[in-house]
Amino acid sequence: MNNNMRILIADDEPVSTSLLAHQLEQWQHTVTTTTNGFDALAAFKSETFDVVITDWMMPVMSGPELCAAIREEEKSGELTSFIILLTSRGSSEDLAVALKAGANDFVTKPFAPLVLQSRLANAARIVQLQMELHRKKQEADKLACTDYLTQLRNRRAMWRNLQMDSERMQRELDASKKVSLETETRLKAQISNLNKTIDTQQSHIHSVSDDKDASTAQQQQEIARLRQLLDVHHVPHEASASA
Repeated sequence: MNNNMRILIADDEPVSTSLLAHQLEQWQHTVTTTTNGFDALAAFKSETFDVVITDWMMPVMSGPELCAAIREEEKSGELTSFIILLTSRGSSEDLAVALKAGANDFVTKPFAPLVLQSRLANAARIVQLQMELHRKKQEADKLACTDYLTQLRNRRAMWRNLQMDSERMQRELDASKKVSLETETRLKAQISNLNKTIDTQQSHIHSVSDDKDASTAQQQQEIARLRQLLDVHHVPHEASASA
């Protein structure tokens, strides 16, 4: 085939994977192999692939589960990969499961190289059409945001940039609120411990209220210090009873 594509293989059978990868490389494709759905998903997140060829039965994550996970990942983008599901199953119910999970094509094993080659030719046409559509969309977006006479960014571009900045600031604000909430929770726990310590110290002072010795004075000073810590955080507390 003349159309070079980046292809990801997910199959837990080493022999089948090796044979398939060799055949694809002979057709001038760039191939990445993985042995289960989890590793395939990790590879998909770190690189861009035109086609994903996955077996149905795999450890950790099955083929249909991998299809669904890939489609979920693609929701945030504009381009999608062409997914071919390989399996020894061939019932109409299995086909329905595969397509519902997000597969574009379904090949029953064992299959002849010519069958896979024709499926990949179809995948190449769809990938090319999708890339061309994406390029046209980018050109249209650029024209819509550029003044025809001056070729400068127009009001629409300004509003789009403002919207992007607003969304970014909202994300940063949400992140800071999460950090503030965690800090507040930790601070409340520390204040609760301080209150318990104060109560313990106060109870001890009450139990020895008849002995006005140096030890009692030190405890009173410690309570005063703890109260000051609470006051710094504006935490209300009960007035200390007289020793």
